[in-house]
Amino acid sequence: MKVMHGDPATWDAAGPHVVTIGVFDGVHRGHCHVIELAKVAAARLGISSGLITFDRHPLTVLAPEHAPLLLTSFGQRLELFEQSGLDTIGVLPFGDAVRTLSPEDFVMRVIVEGFGARLVVVGEDFRFGQDRAGNVEVLALMGAEMGFGVEPVTLLNDEGPLSSSRIRALIAEGEVGAATEALGRRFELLGRVVSERGQDGRTGLPVANLVVSQGLAVPGNGVYAVRASFHDCRDLPGLVYIGMRPTFGGSRQVIQFSLLDGMMDLGGVSVHLQFAGRVRSEQLFPDPRELAAAIESDLDAARRLLD
Repeated sequence: MKVMHGDPATWDAAGPHVVTIGVFDGVHRGHCHVIELAKVAAARLGISSGLITFDRHPLTVLAPEHAPLLLTSFGQRLELFEQSGLDTIGVLPFGDAVRTLSPEDFVMRVIVEGFGARLVVVGEDFRFGQDRAGNVEVLALMGAEMGFGVEPVTLLNDEGPLSSSRIRALIAEGEVGAATEALGRRFELLGRVVSERGQDGRTGLPVANLVVSQGLAVPGNGVYAVRASFHDCRDLPGLVYIGMRPTFGGSRQVIQFSLLDGMMDLGGVSVHLQFAGRVRSEQLFPDPRELAAAIESDLDAARRLLD
């Protein structure tokens, strides 16, 4: 997969493309549906498939106070695009030069000159250009003038439109099972081990403390069964706690995880966690002994979810 960054005037897409355009946060089933249709159309026309995206969510620039917590980091998005089998990716830096483009300039500079688009495949709610003034109908009119077709795609609907915002809400509520169905894969969180508590004398469970990048979505407080990957280790069964540690009078959210088959030295290591299911919500226990007993039950429940 070829990845082009920066000003589209510098892109070299190497031939005509069928392209799709969007942020694609989460690269969920709806996104994958659009991407697959673009690939099918490209194969039919005998040309390459491509995707145009942004280096950040537009709202982080346009209205930071309303910017959503992201389901995927930029790196995760690129990995998922590569896994989808696309030929070419164009990454636009979403700064003043892009956000102030009129719909006409966006089409000419990015879609036509940057990518040599022969066909554009987008969701039926697609908007583009400054103030999101352009829509699918406008795009089709421009395409007729500039030499490309437009194929709008009806959005997938699972008891409501399948969207990144809906999946974010599921994650915030701890509904990782429902999020898995919407994403088409398990929700994944990337964190870095900042300290290892060793065996917590109050609960007896060896744990590691994680931090995640600011701006990423984190499941709601509770206990979860996960598959952990780091270095050359893949899909190790684990248990993750996200919460305030109320039994110990905690005042800030922590993310702690433990491997079910024994911990190892993970200081400073980046860990990928795939959430298989929620074991229970966060609870306040009368004392650490009752919490320790609950953790034993959590470990058993996690093993069952991961079997």
